Amino acid sequence: MKKWLVQAQVFYPKAAQTIRNHLEGICNYFISRTTSGVMEGINNKAKLIMRQGFSSYVQITGLKVPSVRGKNFN
Repeated sequence: MKKWLVQAQVFYPKAAQTIRNHLEGICNYFISRTTSGVMEGINNKAKLIMRQGFSSYVQITGLKVPSVRGKNFN
């Protein structure tokens, strides 16, 4: 794999560097066949709850918040 990465560095430097940075995790996936998908789902759910809570807080208090990425919280 490392020999291939050296050769790939010439044509795909960013992709080769990304693979090199995550090589341990990639190899661990093939050993144990587990991913961090469940934890990612929990993190996304927590972010969603926080966003919804902030939106409710803005509506209750009448706080003036500038729009973020085109979404207006008021």
